[in-house]
Amino acid sequence: MRTHPKRKQSGRKTTRAAARRKPRYTDWESLQETAYEVGLRPGEFWEITPAEFDRMVAGYLRRTNKEGVYFRELYALLYNINRGEKSPAIEGADVMRLPGEKKKRAAAAPKLKKRSEAEWAELVSRIAKS
Repeated sequence: MRTHPKRKQSGRKTTRAAARRKPRYTDWESLQETAYEVGLRPGEFWEITPAEFDRMVAGYLRRTNKEGVYFRELYALLYNINRGEKSPAIEGADVMRLPGEKKKRAAAAPKLKKRSEAEWAELVSRIAKS
């Protein structure tokens, strides 16, 4: 592929928007497997439109996520009932992430200024004087 000599070609092959889109199905076999997992029979699969199929899959994923929320909250509840007094309580999101949920970011630790030995000695002497 030839490009314009003055233009620099981007190293990224896909745009960010394209990366966020839903993955596309690759072939009919994978579509049929998904349809059977949703609960469609072969005749029903061939009669519906692709838009209807996408909505059915979205509903199926929403339903399975609700079941996942139920089980992870139940697990957290059972854990919290049997935990010791000094151990912290956990939430359902701490137990398991569901498909589509983003990972929680830990709070950033404060950055400390690096000090030399002379600066530390000066600080200690100030504290000792007061």
